[in-house]
Amino acid sequence: MIIDNFEQIKGLLEFPNEDTFYHLQIIRRGKDHPNLPCANRTIMTYYLDSSNKLDKLKEEIIGICKMFGARAYINLNPRSYKKTTMDTIAALAHRDSEGDYKKIYRTWNTVCGSEKSKNARWIIDVDEPNEFSYEEITEELINFYLKNDKTLTHEQIREPEVLKNYIIAKIPTKNGYHLITKGFNREEFSKKFGNKIDIHRNNPTILYIPEIKND
Repeated sequence: MIIDNFEQIKGLLEFPNEDTFYHLQIIRRGKDHPNLPCANRTIMTYYLDSSNKLDKLKEEIIGICKMFGARAYINLNPRSYKKTTMDTIAALAHRDSEGDYKKIYRTWNTVCGSEKSKNARWIIDVDEPNEFSYEEITEELINFYLKNDKTLTHEQIREPEVLKNYIIAKIPTKNGYHLITKGFNREEFSKKFGNKIDIHRNNPTILYIPEIKND
């Protein structure tokens, strides 16, 4: 099954200034190639600083994914070129103090992957969509947001233009979907759904998955 989220993802990218970029990687996963030695591998990394750039790279990204049987992921939390640069310099200085020079060229990309954003978008990773319904999950989130914002009413938050600021998108994945949301109380959420749904604060979501044949 092919997963193509280019159009939906493009609508979620915001570029308030020239300092903003998004971290996109093409990754071949061992899970998709159980018979291939050393299958886990980052094939390509991109830094998107305009939605036009995603359009221009689309065919290239799809072609590379098909060639390697890899997936394209994008983190929907924007990065800052300046902050990433400063944090990379600090990381390089730390490596130097530790005498750790092996694969030091990867430092920038490592920092890109771990950078945190203000007002981060979280991911609720639903791999078993038949166990908990989309409506059940979103209702739990709405109740939390209402508890924490007394200016909102039940009617207001359900208006599409308001709700999209809290429950931002539903991104198809291979086995279910990623619900992109504003932050919430993980402990309260887990009381309702247990450990059957993973929550990620700074992880990428799926941009593209080709038809992958197991080796």
